[in-house]
Amino acid sequence: KHWYRYHHLFGELLKQRLIQKSTDIEDLDISILHKRAGLWLEEQGLVIEAFAHITSAGDIKGAERLIEGKGIPLQFLGALNQIIRWLDSLPHEVLDQNPTLWVTYASVVLGTGQTVGIEDKLQRAQQLLESYDDDEMTRDIRGQIASTRASLALSQHDLEGIIYECHQALKLLSDENSHYRVGTYWTLGYAYQLRGERKKARSTYTEAMKISQMSGN
Repeated sequence: KHWYRYHHLFGELLKQRLIQKSTDIEDLDISILHKRAGLWLEEQGLVIEAFAHITSAGDIKGAERLIEGKGIPLQFLGALNQIIRWLDSLPHEVLDQNPTLWVTYASVVLGTGQTVGIEDKLQRAQQLLESYDDDEMTRDIRGQIASTRASLALSQHDLEGIIYECHQALKLLSDENSHYRVGTYWTLGYAYQLRGERKKARSTYTEAMKISQMSGN
C-alpha cells in the first residue's frame, strides 16, 4: 500500500518512451533518474536493484558504497556476477582513479574461484597508492590488499604466505573495516587449524565471530 511494481512489459514500454523523450528534450538527463531510483531502492533495502540503477547512473562512489554494504558486502547477497560485469565494463582509466576498485575487482573475481590475474590487479592498486599520502585510508587499502593476498595464498595452500599476509592485513586495516577484518581472522584461523595449532585457531575464529556479531553480519 506504499509502492508498487509495473508489469515488466509495461515497464519496458515506459523505458522505451523515456529513451525516445531523451532524444527530444536536451536537458533530460536519464542518469539523474537512475540515481534517484537507486537511492530510493537503497532506502527500501533493495540493494541489488539499487546497484543496477546506481551503476547505470555512472555513480562510482555510490556503487562502491553499495558493494561495501552495511555489515554484509553486496557480493554475499547474491550480486557477485553483477559486480564483476560492472567492473569488467569500466575502462582502466576509471579504475586507476580509485585503487579500492582494483582491490574490489581482485576480491570479487577471487570469490568465483578464479586465481588468474588476481595478483596483477593487486599490484596495480599498490602502484597507484605510492602517489597517495600515508594516512588511515591508504593504510586500510593496503590492509585490504594483504587480506586478499592471504585469500589467494589460501587457494594455493600456502600456509606461511597466509599467516604472513594476515598479520600484515590486521596491522593495517581500520577497526571500522569489519568485513575485511572478519575475513582476515577467518583465513588466519584456518591456516592455524591446518598447522595443528588448535588453540590459536580457536581464539582467531572467536575474534572473527565477535566482529561479525558486532557488525550485524
